[in-house]
Amino acid sequence: MTVQQLSKPKTTEGVFTCVHPLNPLDVMFTNQVMSYDVVNMPPVSLIQNVQIQGQYYQFEDIKDLKIPVRMEYRFKG
Repeated sequence: MTVQQLSKPKTTEGVFTCVHPLNPLDVMFTNQVMSYDVVNMPPVSLIQNVQIQGQYYQFEDIKDLKIPVRMEYRFKG
């Protein structure tokens, strides 16, 4: 395996699709989630192929990788 440092991410805004699995609680309160596929994975289902309206990070090196900005881990303890 080769580890390579990514270029600095560029912040863009608009409608985008994040193909990677996400915890819905991490994105639902900070972004407008428009559609998604559910990945049934107990104890918490994940969402993938998520179409989101909002800001996202995009890297020069990997155009297909779009990561939502302002994801927030929520846990009541």
